Amino acid sequence: DSRRTSERSSGAVGRSCDRATARPTERPTERPADRTTMVKLEDASELRLGDEFNNETCLSNAEVAVLLADAKRSYEEDDRAVPEVFEQTLAYCNRFSQIKDPVANKAVVDELRKELEEKTWDRIDANGERQPVKLSQFEMVAAMNLKLEDKDEVSALVPTLHSRLDENDLDDLLDKINRFSSRTFQG
Repeated sequence: DSRRTSERSSGAVGRSCDRATARPTERPTERPADRTTMVKLEDASELRLGDEFNNETCLSNAEVAVLLADAKRSYEEDDRAVPEVFEQTLAYCNRFSQIKDPVANKAVVDELRKELEEKTWDRIDANGERQPVKLSQFEMVAAMNLKLEDKDEVSALVPTLHSRLDENDLDDLLDKINRFSSRTFQG
């Protein structure tokens, strides 16, 4: 495929998505001694995001807006020009953060993250034993950014939540998000 060849020649090796189809692509992750390539398929719908995302903190649009607003203040205090792309990114994060004025509502943004990070649900595994289930960083931020309102949206937009949590747990998650939505989410 000429697109992939040009991507490789331009230094963009390891893309996780075919631009033409927006489908996950196979990526070589390891080369054993026999020169066969082990391939691992990256797929966000199954929480396989790639090694570079393991153990990293994801930020919601609202959290990024707060950080960028602080950085913008620093630029302005130092009488430095704020780059246009910086302003555009801040505007995007504010627009799509789902929270009215994330900077003014920083405490609510922090409270929602803390509540979602600390929450653990119990699932019964195939052996009948209780297994704790916590949201991954990706799931948490997706839930915050998308302002999920019902189980159908959960299934469609963050399928891993639907597969990892039972109906009561999903109701609990949606209740938490909706509690914050009544206070600060944009309509």
